[in-house]
Amino acid sequence: MHPIPASPAAQTPRSPGSGLIAYKVAGIYAALASGWIILSDMVVAGRSHGSPAWLWPEIGKGLIFVAVTSVLLLLLVRHYLRRLHDAESLRWAGEPHFRSLVEQSLVGVYLMQDNRFVYVNPRMAEVFGYSPAEIVQQLSVSDLVAPTSRDLVQENVARRLRGEAMGLNYSFRGLHRKGWPLQIEVFGTRIEHQGRPAIIGTLLDVTDRFEAETALRESELRYRLLIQAAPDAIFLLDVERGVFVDFNHQVELLFGLAGEELGRHGPVDLSPEFQPDGRRSAEGFALQVARAVSGSLPTFEWVHRSRAGREIPCEVRLVQLPAQGRTLIRGSITDITERRNAAEALARSEENYRTLFELATDAIFLCAADGRLVDVNRHTSQLTGFNREELLQKTVYDVIADDDHEYLRHCLREILRDGTRFSVYRFRCKDGRVFPGETNTRLLPDGRLLAMVRDITERKEAEAQRQRLELELRQAQKLQAIGTLAGGIAHDFNNILAAILGNAQLLKMVLPPAHEGQGNVSQILVASHRAKDLVQQILMFSRQREQLREVLQLEPLLKESVKLIGVSLPATVRLELVIDPGLPAVLADPTQIHQVVVNLCTNAIHALRTGGGTLRLALSEVSMPEEDTSSKPNLPPGRYVCLTVTDSGHGMDAATLERIYEPFFTTKPVGEGTGLGLAVVHGIVQSNDGAITVSSRPNEGTTFKIYFPAQADQPAKAPRQVEELRAGRGQHILFVDDEVPIAEVARVMLTKLGYRVTVCIDPRQALEHLQTDNADLALMMTDLSMPGLSGVDLIREAMRLKPGLPVILLTGYGNVIDTKAAVELNISEVMHKPFTMEGLSAAIEGALEEHR
Repeated sequence: MHPIPASPAAQTPRSPGSGLIAYKVAGIYAALASGWIILSDMVVAGRSHGSPAWLWPEIGKGLIFVAVTSVLLLLLVRHYLRRLHDAESLRWAGEPHFRSLVEQSLVGVYLMQDNRFVYVNPRMAEVFGYSPAEIVQQLSVSDLVAPTSRDLVQENVARRLRGEAMGLNYSFRGLHRKGWPLQIEVFGTRIEHQGRPAIIGTLLDVTDRFEAETALRESELRYRLLIQAAPDAIFLLDVERGVFVDFNHQVELLFGLAGEELGRHGPVDLSPEFQPDGRRSAEGFALQVARAVSGSLPTFEWVHRSRAGREIPCEVRLVQLPAQGRTLIRGSITDITERRNAAEALARSEENYRTLFELATDAIFLCAADGRLVDVNRHTSQLTGFNREELLQKTVYDVIADDDHEYLRHCLREILRDGTRFSVYRFRCKDGRVFPGETNTRLLPDGRLLAMVRDITERKEAEAQRQRLELELRQAQKLQAIGTLAGGIAHDFNNILAAILGNAQLLKMVLPPAHEGQGNVSQILVASHRAKDLVQQILMFSRQREQLREVLQLEPLLKESVKLIGVSLPATVRLELVIDPGLPAVLADPTQIHQVVVNLCTNAIHALRTGGGTLRLALSEVSMPEEDTSSKPNLPPGRYVCLTVTDSGHGMDAATLERIYEPFFTTKPVGEGTGLGLAVVHGIVQSNDGAITVSSRPNEGTTFKIYFPAQADQPAKAPRQVEELRAGRGQHILFVDDEVPIAEVARVMLTKLGYRVTVCIDPRQALEHLQTDNADLALMMTDLSMPGLSGVDLIREAMRLKPGLPVILLTGYGNVIDTKAAVELNISEVMHKPFTMEGLSAAIEGALEEHR
């Protein structure tokens, strides 16, 4: 902050008390300016409450108050200036109270000499965007003045320095440091500073007030022009006095009064004593005014009386306006004389038949022989959207769709010949809507045509809705049947696969590594796993398998799937795998992702079966929207991991592409495909918040792109490690399954794993064993679905006979038990058939470890 200048006493003699006088002068300037701010805001606020015509008295009061206050303050300033006039310099040190007043003033205070500022207070520096030191040390007066006002400022400065004006108050355009204009109001006085003329004064930033006043003046002008140009009579009513305080020219024309004479009246004065409904005008209008004051927007019919005594039927609308100190209502009056005359004439002309004609629930057209519309009823206008006058200017061809015109001509010929015709046309409404109309047309004796039309849109929609519901019901029943079938066969099929897969795995273990049967066993295992995946697809499609999503990396899953695919890959197909480094994780079900890769690759291999070629799999990171993509996925912007599966096979045409995701649609020969593969892929991708696109042409190959949202902020779950076979320590396991092959496979597997096994193929036999010999029993493994006694019932009995016994539930179905029930039944794990030796080992070790 730049210090307030002070002159040493030794340099220049000064008048006693000149420092105190200077502070008081500055303080008075600050007080005067603050008063102008407050009073100006009061005036502007007063003007913002309505039309200017009634605001001028309020503005005048404010201006008188400002003027009186200014005169008193100026007299006080003049008193102090006379004491200061002969001072050679300003010595302000030692006057802390006045220094604080100036430094903390809400208005700018300055001292200038020789076109430079000797001192500015912080408020003035803030107005222009500088610091006080910058203004005093670097800027001249002209630097703070806009070019358009520099001559004015220089002239006023010169006048005060010459003594022509001791004090001067005026406004000019200032210039902010950042270049935007300011509206500045200053009040300055000539003084002597260090023996030479100077100017001390105050400065106000009135930009906001200036802009507000300018905008208010423009708004008031637009308001006045709008009101005067309005076709309706518009007035402003003082509720307390009951007289007009403002009105446009239409009010004067309506009542035959003008100027001050009209201003002495109100709406009740210019109305008959009673309205047509029998109510007194004063009472009725007061009721409507009360509604407006309460916040409503009343619109009502009224009868006014002009100066000449003519009663005028009108429509009046009222609304309350905000006002300070009084209640104002703005109203508009519309002369409805012509409207009433027309309505009365229409009523008289139609009194013979109009009641029946108008009450008809169908649209009625009365047409001339050439198709011109002669008359229509009310329902016709409601149905088509055209009013009566518009319809009477049309022909029947104008209200019927163009495509039905030829049919209409044919029907008209039959009507003129036979006298009657029942038809259905498509009628055209005013808004462009087309509706089907059931039409009964008769030829009248005078040669005109009478047509009665009934809109049957709802009937048509109901019929279409019924057909859609029947189709959806059939589709739902088909899917339900598939789900039921899938659940029914899954258990038996998985039991068969469990025996095949288990025996193949045991055989592979006992055969020497170099034995020629190892390859055959491997093929059996591959086929068994593919059959297992097929069952899982059916279960997933029928919604019997739960989705288990987790944050994971796609790279290990893709590599694991490629290993499985590579076993069955023909020698004529070359497999390429391209994976970008540093890919983010995704949120997905790993089993489902594995199915997506296998299904897409299986279709690609089928396309390459005859001619060979290349199967290319790629993983990359993309950002949406992706550039140079022929088919844009419908995904929000963001980062995605893209799985691309491309083959150079025979491709697909446009008709095939439209149906590839339909369930049971397949181009493969009978026995080579179910049509579920791509339907399952599409469902998986959608359920994992992703998108799938495909591009293909005949003989040019096919490319599938699957997008999964990236999970950059979440750590990926560690890849599932292949479980090692853990040897048991002779623990006793009770294995229960009604399928003998599975029971025998389990016996051999568990024995090889080092457990002592008791196998029961009858759940009742297992129950007897639990009742007689359960002392050393460490674990029970039981199938879910068995004859006579279900696995769940057997588990409940086991809990009663041997509390705390760990259980592993085996099933060939999908979702069979929820987490809460599993905890209540002490089920450590639910294993899905077919199972492997590694899976058995891991499940048993987990269950035993959990209950140690």
